Amino acid sequence: MRRVRGKIEGEEKKSQLQAVSFSGAKNNGALIATLKKSQLDTYDEIESYKKLRTKRKHMALLRMFVWICVILLIPVIVFFSMIIIDPTSGHNFFGYNFFIVETDSMKQYFDVGDCIIVKSVGGVEDIKIGSDITFVRKKDGEVVTHRVIAIEVNEDGQYEYVTRGTNVANADPELVNFNNVIGVRIKTLHILGQCISFFRTPYGIIIFVAVFVLTMFGIYLSFKASDDIRAIGQK
Repeated sequence: MRRVRGKIEGEEKKSQLQAVSFSGAKNNGALIATLKKSQLDTYDEIESYKKLRTKRKHMALLRMFVWICVILLIPVIVFFSMIIIDPTSGHNFFGYNFFIVETDSMKQYFDVGDCIIVKSVGGVEDIKIGSDITFVRKKDGEVVTHRVIAIEVNEDGQYEYVTRGTNVANADPELVNFNNVIGVRIKTLHILGQCISFFRTPYGIIIFVAVFVLTMFGIYLSFKASDDIRAIGQK
């Protein structure tokens, strides 16, 4: 074989881009298949990771929603429990007291079993003629809600109130001192009062406990479902 211009004769006719042979066609085919499979596996892994990230986002949103529900439900459950256990004492929540009506002395404005919301007073200027005030009665310590029909100032300069039930003909025999006033009625919740009254019955107690248990179980399942996924491919 002779050289042509520094090259072996016939070498210049070969393409510089021809495929390299690795010990036979069968091995070439196996290598190509392996490369393709590697590329497919890499693609599948990337897609799996993308799905995992999406699932993590959904689970994070679910967990956040569950936490919000828990934060909102716990005060509601505590509130209901306290009122159901002792509905007449009044329970103060951020300056607002909740009472269940037991008499019909104010029947024109709220009935027996209704829940009234009473806002604590900051000063005598918060009470005017026509206000419905909740106060502690001197003679027996009972909590009463009646309407103010007159305002007086005693010798000591203290404000006292003449009150009367709107369903009663005569005024209350005792004046109400400002120091005995719990607050002024601002709202009547008929449905809430009826619900609380129902939950004090035997059937109501059973339903309340059942709702509480189901709520806690639902929260548990939600937390379990929203567990973060730490490894790709884990279900």
